[in-house]
Amino acid sequence: MLNNVKGIIVILVCFIMAGIAGWYDNHYDMNGEIVSKEKSIITILDTTGNLWEYETTEEYKIGDKVNVIFDNNTTENRKDDIITKIKKF
Repeated sequence: MLNNVKGIIVILVCFIMAGIAGWYDNHYDMNGEIVSKEKSIITILDTTGNLWEYETTEEYKIGDKVNVIFDNNTTENRKDDIITKIKKF
């Protein structure tokens, strides 16, 4: 019985680790600056010169420095990446 429980725990840990590794494989972060704001849409200029629009209910001002977390949509092309989270710093 104890060996069965240990086996189940090992399998669960492996699944959790694979899930975490998969998340990190498809997500990355980058710093940026808010360069425009219209109603609930902000535009972020990232450190590579790309502009990203994001709809939010949070209060941001032009000039705010932010860290942006992206989902890469499992592609190499950044143009289809999606912002999943923004945090002021």
